[in-house]
Amino acid sequence: MFKVRASAPGICRSEGLLNDDLSMNTVYAGIKRNPGSAWFLSGILCLTALVYSGSLGNQFVWDDHWVIVENDFVKSARNLPLLFTRQYLTSPREVNSVRIKSIGSGEFSYRPLVTATYFIDYRIWKLNPLGFHLTNLFLHLANILLFYFLALGISEDEKSALLSAALFSLHPANAEAVSVVTHREDLLAFFFFVCAFLLFLRAQKVTGKKRVRRKAASVCCFLLALFSKEMAVTLPAVLMVYDYFFTFKLDFRDFLRRWRDRYSGYIIAALCYLVIWGVIFRNTASGDPAGLRFPVSAAVVFLSFSRAVYWLFFPPAIHPTLRGDDILLFLRTGIPGLVFSVVLGAVCLAGAFKARKRSPVISFSIIYFFIALLPVLNFVPMVNVSASRFLYIPIAGFCLLIPALLLRIPGNIPAYVFLFLLAGYAVVTPVKNLAWKNDLFLGLRLVESYPESAEAHGTLAAEYLKEGLAGKAISEYRKAISLNPYLDRYYNGLGLSYYRKGDFDAAIEEYKKASGLSPSSPGFLINLALAYKEKGSYRQAVVCLESALRINPRLTLALDNLAVIYNEIGDVETARRLWEKSLEIYPAGQNALTALRALGK
Repeated sequence: MFKVRASAPGICRSEGLLNDDLSMNTVYAGIKRNPGSAWFLSGILCLTALVYSGSLGNQFVWDDHWVIVENDFVKSARNLPLLFTRQYLTSPREVNSVRIKSIGSGEFSYRPLVTATYFIDYRIWKLNPLGFHLTNLFLHLANILLFYFLALGISEDEKSALLSAALFSLHPANAEAVSVVTHREDLLAFFFFVCAFLLFLRAQKVTGKKRVRRKAASVCCFLLALFSKEMAVTLPAVLMVYDYFFTFKLDFRDFLRRWRDRYSGYIIAALCYLVIWGVIFRNTASGDPAGLRFPVSAAVVFLSFSRAVYWLFFPPAIHPTLRGDDILLFLRTGIPGLVFSVVLGAVCLAGAFKARKRSPVISFSIIYFFIALLPVLNFVPMVNVSASRFLYIPIAGFCLLIPALLLRIPGNIPAYVFLFLLAGYAVVTPVKNLAWKNDLFLGLRLVESYPESAEAHGTLAAEYLKEGLAGKAISEYRKAISLNPYLDRYYNGLGLSYYRKGDFDAAIEEYKKASGLSPSSPGFLINLALAYKEKGSYRQAVVCLESALRINPRLTLALDNLAVIYNEIGDVETARRLWEKSLEIYPAGQNALTALRALGK
């Protein structure tokens, strides 16, 4: 059983800051090692693998389709150089096409390192989802180990570090990041985020060239974290807070005197990345993703914070979230929820301030959570307002905090509380994994959670359509349109449903409505052209495809379909020219390659 320690975690540190830096806070200095710890840590990893084993049977879901399954980008090594060009980025509107083949990486933000891992997985596993899910699970297991060493370095208490790692390993808030292939960005960002943090701590143990090398490696890991997911940009602030509490012992003057030497590399790296992410590789096609009015946007910042904290303590309430969930979030909680969020934030910060001298670990844990959560609190409106995967990096603060609090309580109470939490997590997390079993199951869960949400019914309709249940898809799309008649993709989906049933006249009417709502979307025009083609109305089909190409001259899907039409009406030379142009834009395009081979016979 756990026993209360004589001092709180993080208190027993060397006093003062000597000039030679060797006396600065060092990682693992003076920690009493328990021979059984390795077995306990191995047990945590085995239990985690068992709890997440169900996710290995999950199919590709959600964003997986336009990033991996239906997108040719990661299926050809020829596209690897495109990781460093603007062709990497995908417009959200481009994913509305009938078939997604050459729309870039499928990512709306610049995250080339994540996409590079999909290239590797595809080389090994092709489109077998088991292999992709294995990669996610191995990354999570690696993150548990890294987080254990980080917790050990921060708390200087092995028992506390083991408890922190156990909580992190099984907390249900992490299930979404592990269970969905294309949420790997959070796993990778955390991996390099913690590597950078550990190397920063280890650099304080040495001097001279060794310190320079470790700090350089730390900055490199920071950059890798940023190119995995932009929310890793908070690392420099986290390191400053760590130093303020532990290295400089709350001495603000010492902190100011040394900040340039300790953090300049990270700040320069962050600024360079922000230029790349926000200027060079800014996705201008995305526009304002959430489209919130300012009063609602301001409220959502606080409500997003309260939801994140709520999910930490009540993980059974976690559910998949939807785009546009901001309005639902505001309407469900209203003014009382807003007041609660503000008070909760104030209480947490006050607690961190009050505990700063008695227990730096408690203070650091709370402030770390605040800082790491800042990028996903919708100060800049996001496409997805909230999701449990956004907690994968911030949750480390919660997992540091709980053991630091429990180990201050005498007797056996900490042991019972910890066992209760771990047992509860081990039961709830597999249930959360099941939400992502397949698209149809996910759609049913969303409608159950959001019965009055057009987005939920639209998502379920899309899954019915994939399963070949066009009749059920039509019913769900009509329900979505009745709840929100202004979203183009529902009319497009309804058109697809009629198309699959062979009712091309009804499909044309719905495609026209979708295109009328979004005249700048070439995908809807391509769908309309295909419906005209099925009716034998080649002239109207050509007009639609040429309109799509005026919007985006590099849209190979439009070029390929236009070539097919010209080939069918006997104009083979025009068809050949169009397919050759398609290959110039996208050399790996299988449709054009196959067609040109057939023409050459």
